[in-house]
Amino acid sequence: MSMTHPETNILLNKTFLFITGVEGSGTTMMLKVLDTLDNIAVLGGNYWSPDLQPLAEQFNVLTERLWNKTHQLAHAEKKRIIQDINTLPIPPQYSHVVHKRSFPFLDEHHWPSLTDAKNFATDTKILIMQRNIMDNTQSILRRGFESNPGIAHRRSVSGYNLLELQKNKHLSSCLFFSYEDIIDRNIKENLLLHLATYINLPDANLHKMAKIISNPTRHPCKPNSTI
Repeated sequence: MSMTHPETNILLNKTFLFITGVEGSGTTMMLKVLDTLDNIAVLGGNYWSPDLQPLAEQFNVLTERLWNKTHQLAHAEKKRIIQDINTLPIPPQYSHVVHKRSFPFLDEHHWPSLTDAKNFATDTKILIMQRNIMDNTQSILRRGFESNPGIAHRRSVSGYNLLELQKNKHLSSCLFFSYEDIIDRNIKENLLLHLATYINLPDANLHKMAKIISNPTRHPCKPNSTI
């Protein structure tokens, strides 16, 4: 009978996929796509695998502390938080862990560091979602993040500017996905195959992943509509 060593069941030793982008760019959609696969643990930000809620909440608390820009963390405190993330206990049936944080998240004072995210696990991949900025702004309005179109547009622009400052330092570690491409029924399965290869999931059920992706909404819609 084979034994699984406890040290293999921590985040540090799993394949970790960090999804980011400006809020409204499709990051939550990608979380839900990946949650269709049995060997992936989805740990938030705003969506997680239902049976992993306590672990996801712990992950969220740690990243909220790490990426709160209203205060400057001492080096020792930052290192301790990252170590706490490294050693989060991941059930052995999961080979991959997915987490996402947007630019910004929670409020304008919270946004992720791609450098930090790369240190969460030895094998870390970064997926960056991108979207037409006007559609991105409409998504922010539909989801109730803002009610004023001008403020929502500035929020989109600010998010892309913050992301731009970081992404050029990590191009070799990143996979870029256009929201418009991933919802295109003619090419989305090829893109999902590319994603599966990128994160070493040769047995990914592409049809199952693709089925939940719907067409984007490009115009104002009812308050309860989602994307």
